[in-house]
Amino acid sequence: MERNNEICSIEVGRGTLRLTSIEMRMTYGGWIEGLPTARTNDAMLERAAKRAGERFGRPVYVVPPERSTDDDSSWRFRGQPAEFVPAVECMGLFEGPPTPRAEGDWWTTMLAVVWYQRATDRVIHPDAVARMHDLPWDELAQDFTFDDW
Repeated sequence: MERNNEICSIEVGRGTLRLTSIEMRMTYGGWIEGLPTARTNDAMLERAAKRAGERFGRPVYVVPPERSTDDDSSWRFRGQPAEFVPAVECMGLFEGPPTPRAEGDWWTTMLAVVWYQRATDRVIHPDAVARMHDLPWDELAQDFTFDDW
């Protein structure tokens, strides 16, 4: 159930996570020349993780995106096959239940997440939610108490 202080909620293996902030952009927006390859996509994922960490000031998890390749020789760049990830890059801040390491009056956790999805009329595409199911929340999320605010 969505509340006034959230954009949407998703269910993952750990429980309900509430999206409190989101930024979206075209994955290859501004691409000038050539085609994306596995190497350029790897670099793009690293840059997205860095931006999310700077933007949200929290630990970051990048959901491994679905990657598609085309071995057709006309879809090659510098000898490498073209590789594409979904068209929309998303980075969001999620709140969820405390991790098992939380003690005492811990009451919430936060984690910045980067994911890629197809364009949709929903905030988070159902395929992206499915890819987030096994999010390592307990290992990465940052616990907070009332005193931290």
